[in-house]
Amino acid sequence: VDTYSKYQRFDMVGVGIPLITDGDKRVIVAAPPVKGSSSAREKLRVGDVVSAVNGVSTTNREPLKIVEQIEENPTAKTVTFSMKREEDGVVVRNWDVILERQFEEVSDPTRFKLQTRSDGTKVGYIKITEFNSLVVTKLTEALTELKAKGATAYVLDVRSNPGGAFQSATEIAGLFLNDEVATIMVGKNGDSYPFRTTTGKVVLPTDQPVVIW
Repeated sequence: VDTYSKYQRFDMVGVGIPLITDGDKRVIVAAPPVKGSSSAREKLRVGDVVSAVNGVSTTNREPLKIVEQIEENPTAKTVTFSMKREEDGVVVRNWDVILERQFEEVSDPTRFKLQTRSDGTKVGYIKITEFNSLVVTKLTEALTELKAKGATAYVLDVRSNPGGAFQSATEIAGLFLNDEVATIMVGKNGDSYPFRTTTGKVVLPTDQPVVIW
């Protein structure tokens, strides 16, 4: 199994590179492309600037919002990045690259059931085994089904969950928090980058209790 096949199930975009914002608030390639990915085949580099995605400018946008944009068409086989490469502060190349999105068969990371307590409270129990590329979709489905069955309290069981994609975990927060700061990333130069949750995707009433186990 090559490196990318191990990484794939956590890759929300499917092209083998993580994106971050730099000190100038530009979206850049954060780490070397994973071996075997389309980004590696196109020889993208750390620090390359992604100036647009599918023709939409990345100016003043967080990487998570770009992931959301791409996920609006989850069956798309490719994504187009407009790239800029600089050396010693001088732009040496501007180009568009069409990257193939690659996804392996990913398992549903959720299991759920409805439990009724002795006082009559209906509790939706959801086990999340890892934060892979399916977790947001499957957790949304689980919460929606449990809510329809009358759940008014919820338990999210993440015991023994080894982790996964940062974007997935942050997107999950958007199912419970509307347009709020989910976490803050601090760069090596001390700059901080807040990652906000999505807008309009909260699934549960905010007055219903949620326990994270």
